Amino acid sequence: MFLVTGASGHIGGRVARLLAQRGAPVRRLMRQAGSTPDLPGSTVAIGDYGDRASLARAMDGVDTVFLASAGAPPLKRAALHGNVMDVAAGAGVKRLVYLSFQGASATSPFPYSADHLLSEAHLKQSGLAWTILRDSFYQDLIPTLPDAEGVIRDPGGDGKVAWVARDDVARTVAAVLLDDRHAGHSYDVTGPEALSLEEAVARLAAAKGGVPSYRRETLEEGRAWRAATGAAAWEVEVWLGSYLAMGTGELARVSGAVREITGRDPVPLAKGRA
Repeated sequence: MFLVTGASGHIGGRVARLLAQRGAPVRRLMRQAGSTPDLPGSTVAIGDYGDRASLARAMDGVDTVFLASAGAPPLKRAALHGNVMDVAAGAGVKRLVYLSFQGASATSPFPYSADHLLSEAHLKQSGLAWTILRDSFYQDLIPTLPDAEGVIRDPGGDGKVAWVARDDVARTVAAVLLDDRHAGHSYDVTGPEALSLEEAVARLAAAKGGVPSYRRETLEEGRAWRAATGAAAWEVEVWLGSYLAMGTGELARVSGAVREITGRDPVPLAKGRA
């Protein structure tokens, strides 16, 4: 039995569907009923990463867990991931596949990078068989970045990113879940090329008729307009940190993992769902 967390999200929903299509027994964890479409042959468990009792109920009879990232402020996110790992170890789960982040480190300007590093360390000490998949930023996010004027503002710089399609990530996760030989391995999961955000926007504009547009800005300008949207202070810093991480080039490494694991080449930007 597979437990797929984040089943109402972009990656978890895709992973659950792929497993079900292969005839695998799937239990989908979600925070509330009715938050994901019906999926024939699967069951639903209601639970929360912060509620260990609900996690234990969801993991009854489960052999393998897929752990998608929690929606929470930095550091609290790592603690919630640790809850899932601890409960899994106590519930008799054999293996946990964790969706981490490319370049997870304590020194990245992207605040969530440290959460992923802490989560990876926790998992390796949990006693569970583990696989870590470190994905790059999603191609699918780029069309969601424009402001109210239809402009993607970039306070990060010229660094390149190995943008990956969510479909490729989900296919890779599903393949790893179905193959125990990936236990004990970490993989970067990326697209087939590295592009700066400016290059990525130009690629999308050419494919979609001239939108969106791109504008370079300073950190101060970026913080000001993002804060004016009403976002919490920590959300503003996570947002800025994501651009700064792009600018450092720490997300530029292109990996062959999608091809190696799934047997299919990753989708280039502007040719997938983005």
